[in-house]
Amino acid sequence: MNFLTRRPPSGAERRAGWLPDPGVWLYVHDMLKDDFGVEVDHLPDHWIPLAIVGTLEWVMICGWWIFRNTGIFESDEPYKWVFEYDGYEFDPDQLVVFKEEADRNLLDYRIANPGLTPKERTEACQYLLQDIFSVYWQEKERTQAEAAEFLPPPEFVEMSMYATFMWILDEYGRNWIYMQDEVFSSVFDFGVAYLSRWDNTLLDPNVMICTGRELNSCRYCGENLWCVNGSMVDRNWQFVCNHCLMAMATETHHHLDEKESRISRPSCPHWIGVDGEKGGCMANCPHSGVTPDKVWEMLEEAGSERLETFRQHVNSLGEGVRREQLRDAATTIRRRGLEAGEQRRLLRHDED
Repeated sequence: MNFLTRRPPSGAERRAGWLPDPGVWLYVHDMLKDDFGVEVDHLPDHWIPLAIVGTLEWVMICGWWIFRNTGIFESDEPYKWVFEYDGYEFDPDQLVVFKEEADRNLLDYRIANPGLTPKERTEACQYLLQDIFSVYWQEKERTQAEAAEFLPPPEFVEMSMYATFMWILDEYGRNWIYMQDEVFSSVFDFGVAYLSRWDNTLLDPNVMICTGRELNSCRYCGENLWCVNGSMVDRNWQFVCNHCLMAMATETHHHLDEKESRISRPSCPHWIGVDGEKGGCMANCPHSGVTPDKVWEMLEEAGSERLETFRQHVNSLGEGVRREQLRDAATTIRRRGLEAGEQRRLLRHDED
């Protein structure tokens, strides 16, 4: 038998409402007795209740323990799909999705491997001894001589804390987890919880929609393009490609932010922005009409123009031009064309 103490009762009482669930005391009591061989009938009556309350308090203060040990976890779905809430589409780093998987619960593993982790042993046990038992002893105005009899030994704190952890992970602790935060209750009720990072607000799962669209896909055309970005469309944040945004900008019934650079200076070569500028996007975009054949045709035309410029330059040099001068002239003309952005200019569909 793991006999800890035969000290007389301390006089502490298990007040009504002191524990979150009457069953947790019985669970911890039975595990100490049956699994660890503690003679619980000889313990001071405040040891088990204070150990339970302190453990549950530490779990909620530290924050990470429930996600590390229970089946509740943060999903990476916002980084795979676009989520829409009442017309508003979330940036992936502004939405947190919580779910639960039974296989992630570590109850069976921790039952098979009893004991505390290094973090639990160093931080949580110290919290119970210093912030729970010692504070309670001081509130009771006990003398220094009584401290040794009032405070439990570290080994009891470890065993009772472990037993409380197992109660949380067991089915009995689900109701306690449910009551701790709306995120947990939403996961248990709906299978998912949505938390907005904008204002730390829990969102209604019945309103949230997983669109099934991949990130960087346009809400309107469905294309996955580099130019897709968030824009205010009819007072909702939506992911739109530059082409569809410009198309809506030409329609009077849409409310857009006309100061947005993608409207004033679009990247699309087939649109003229508010500032009168055209874009020079060279991507193989289904909206622009730019195809590999079209690109080569434009580059060939540019090459022909450089050839004619070269001939004119050679003629201007007169007779007796050396080959080195011709080579330097060709290089100069080619570089001038590149520096002037000749290829980009050619890819802007000139409407003249």
